Amino acid sequence: MNFISKIKDILLKDVDNENETKKAAVMLRFSSIIMCVCFLCHIILFTIFNRPIEIRLAFLFLASHAVSFWLTYRRTTKAAIYYMACVSVFEIFLYILLFGWNCGFQQILYSVLIMMLLIGGLVPPRTFIFTGSIILIEICFFFFTKFFQPMIRLSDIEISCLHIISTFTAVTRSFSLITLFSKDSVEMERKLINYNKKIEHLASVDPLTGLLNRRAIESELDSMIKAGPESYGNFINFAIGDIDFFKKINDTYGHEAGDLVLKSVAAIFKKKMEGYGHVARWGGEEFLFVFLGINGDEAVMILEELRNEIKQSEFNHNDTIIKCTMTFGLEEYNHTETIEHSIDDADKKLYLGKESGRDQVVF
Repeated sequence: MNFISKIKDILLKDVDNENETKKAAVMLRFSSIIMCVCFLCHIILFTIFNRPIEIRLAFLFLASHAVSFWLTYRRTTKAAIYYMACVSVFEIFLYILLFGWNCGFQQILYSVLIMMLLIGGLVPPRTFIFTGSIILIEICFFFFTKFFQPMIRLSDIEISCLHIISTFTAVTRSFSLITLFSKDSVEMERKLINYNKKIEHLASVDPLTGLLNRRAIESELDSMIKAGPESYGNFINFAIGDIDFFKKINDTYGHEAGDLVLKSVAAIFKKKMEGYGHVARWGGEEFLFVFLGINGDEAVMILEELRNEIKQSEFNHNDTIIKCTMTFGLEEYNHTETIEHSIDDADKKLYLGKESGRDQVVF
């Protein structure tokens, strides 16, 4: 396992050059390894059929791809890409010249095209020029073999083996390039989606309490009203809740204590409102409660339970117990009026409760 981990670390090693990407280097390394395996198979084949000159040639080409592999660790990934492309085209030409069209080595051209399009840094119109050049090169190779016989006559079985190796190499090399490129693209897309979700979450959540902020709840309500009654079960009730004498808590115990109270009551709100609707920080020590699918009388009962729970709660700040109460104003949404009007009515009832003794629910 340690050996495999080390090999993986070597293949996936990042580049030192800040202007080059790790992705291109990794793709080139895998491509180089595949070509090295290809020429190793050629060496084995030529050894079996006792062809010493061809063995030396295959060794030379294997070494050339080992060099391209080495170059990816030398701050020259882009140079290595162009080096490999040029070497590959030369190898194809030489193989066709020596062994003929039937050896199948011209298939490697397609993987060269894929490599250059994916990691070669080509942009239009260079992509079209390069693609056209690859097509033209293959056509030239084809007609060349029509007028000139191969310089080395191989047996049918040798030609068949070379063709099989060439096909396997071209397909494997193309597949690895596309797979590695796609994997990286999918990963980048996933990161981008998660990042956008994170940004959206940060933009819609109050950082202190973790509740929806005013902008987010207004957007949610706007979407809900546009969707129609089926999205909220015919009934909507709005309540504005305010912590009584919150300024006194800040003045007496400090702003850290005030923040503790806000976070603590917000946690109680979230737990209590599960299944009933939404709660958001409306501003300062005010909170907006949105009850969905229940009438005003049922909403009053929930708010009374919430009011009593807040009243009985004790918040410990630096070994000091802080207690507070809350006042709520509740208004049932009138479909003939705007949401803003209903929330404004709930706010008026809240201040009516403040003026008449606090620690109550006004409906």
